[in-house]
Amino acid sequence: MRLRKQLADAQGLPPHIIFSDVTLRQMARDYPGNERALARVVGVSERKLQEFGRVFLAVIAGHLEMHPRQIFAQTSFEAPATAPGRSRRAGVVDEGPYDERLFERLRAVRRKLAEERGLPAYMILHDSALRHMARSCRKPPTSWP
Repeated sequence: MRLRKQLADAQGLPPHIIFSDVTLRQMARDYPGNERALARVVGVSERKLQEFGRVFLAVIAGHLEMHPRQIFAQTSFEAPATAPGRSRRAGVVDEGPYDERLFERLRAVRRKLAEERGLPAYMILHDSALRHMARSCRKPPTSWP
């Protein structure tokens, strides 16, 4: 977690944006030894793999030089098979029609909140969450911008 904090501080980001605690725990459990194995860890996107993969792999390799590899029981990190049209994240479905006007209004609100807080918009809510809201909400409140 120290490496994650150092990288986050250097980029002016919260540490969980680099990798979540769950991702770090899975790395500590699985000991990925190359980029292909690291890419299978939950939370390691292609962009994060390119940006941070080598440095995390070096830390893992350094740890294994000093400490024996531990073997753990069956893991809960296994990704369930996803049906076509489903998100990679378990249980999240991002399909079906949605109110596009409401979706754009939600994006505008998210953009405003992000600007007020000095954050990237995706840190407020992901587009898939906004689409889910636009799909679920039958009649948007009239007080929205």
